[in-house]
Amino acid sequence: MRLLAFLREKCPNAPSVKALKRAIDSKRCIVNRQIETFSSYILEENDIVTLSDTAFESKKSAKIPILYEDEELLIINKPAGVVSDIRSLPFKAALQLVHRLDKETSGVLILVKNSNTKEKMLDLFKRRGVRKLYLAIVDGVIAKDKGKIENFLGKKQGYQGQTIYGSVPEKKGLRAITFWSCLHRGKTASFVSCEPVTGRTHQLRVHLSEMGHPILGDVQYGKRFICPFKPTRNLLHAYQIAFVHPSTGNELKVIAPIPADFKQSLKKLHLFAKVVGSS
Repeated sequence: MRLLAFLREKCPNAPSVKALKRAIDSKRCIVNRQIETFSSYILEENDIVTLSDTAFESKKSAKIPILYEDEELLIINKPAGVVSDIRSLPFKAALQLVHRLDKETSGVLILVKNSNTKEKMLDLFKRRGVRKLYLAIVDGVIAKDKGKIENFLGKKQGYQGQTIYGSVPEKKGLRAITFWSCLHRGKTASFVSCEPVTGRTHQLRVHLSEMGHPILGDVQYGKRFICPFKPTRNLLHAYQIAFVHPSTGNELKVIAPIPADFKQSLKKLHLFAKVVGSS
């Protein structure tokens, strides 16, 4: 039986079938101690299915804090759960995106107010003139204090309509470089900072997973977790971005404060560290 059909049968008091599907999509359903996000998952005899007490809580519209604004740029602190799409953002002005964050990733997102600025910003990204610092809570205890990951990333496979990326031979992928540092170690998880030099799709998620330390909550790139804590989103936050303003020529550095759910996760896992900005 498919997971959604099973829940329809066992949860007669659920508000609707759509509400059940949303609960699965939002990582509030566990099958055999593993988060399952696909309604079409086929259950087998003796599988244990757990639905969170908060599965049907109504979600309030996320407020979008503005971190910086001038005549050309609007830089926001995107909440987790909001898609990087102009139609998903509650701004009336004509804005354009110059980069994206995954839906579950929170943090600094740059928007521009005209096509000329967009071209300049895209050129900055292309020339690696935009420096980014991310924070992540990952599974397991990282042994080293810091390191560099450099390989080639490309599409590996498709699963349930999603593309899975991973390391591939040079001719089949794009060069991907990430510097990382371990900020604090807990018993079953670690708090890390990452500075991606390149900006490949799912780069940090893949690099950390292939290190053996997938981001907590990232069930796409982490199938088995040592840490028993199961967050309802990928614990990845775009903390800081820095670049030379395309018009003024001044150095611009913008920080997105760590969101409440991320802080709560750090506290629950006894992970503490002072976050230092990138150079």
